[in-house]
Amino acid sequence: MPEAKSNPSQLEWFVGALGGLIFLFLIGVTVSSAIRGGDAPPTIITEVVRIQKTHGGYVVEFDARNTGDITGAGVRLVATLSVGGRAVEQHEVELDYLPRGSSQRGGFVFQTDPNKGALKIDADGYTDP
Repeated sequence: MPEAKSNPSQLEWFVGALGGLIFLFLIGVTVSSAIRGGDAPPTIITEVVRIQKTHGGYVVEFDARNTGDITGAGVRLVATLSVGGRAVEQHEVELDYLPRGSSQRGGFVFQTDPNKGALKIDADGYTDP
């Protein structure tokens, strides 16, 4: 008795083609990442989100983003408040872990109103995780 040949249905062809496209896309992303690579150190960009008065002083909420190529651990941020060109308060915060392309929020507490001076937030250091 002759064997019957079965042809794949359109659905099987579609699913096979979709799987192939997904595979090629993932290969492309991997190759692109390897080519563009990068081993630039963490680049920390800070932005003040808001300043809020509390009974303990003034809370300066910030957002820190890592736009570098590698993760930073123990990222130390220093906020300096200057009034009349003179530093009147300085505070530090350490972020445990800041992966590349991610952001984290935090806050500094000042006794002096930050709206009455110039506030500067800098990344002061990090360690490799």
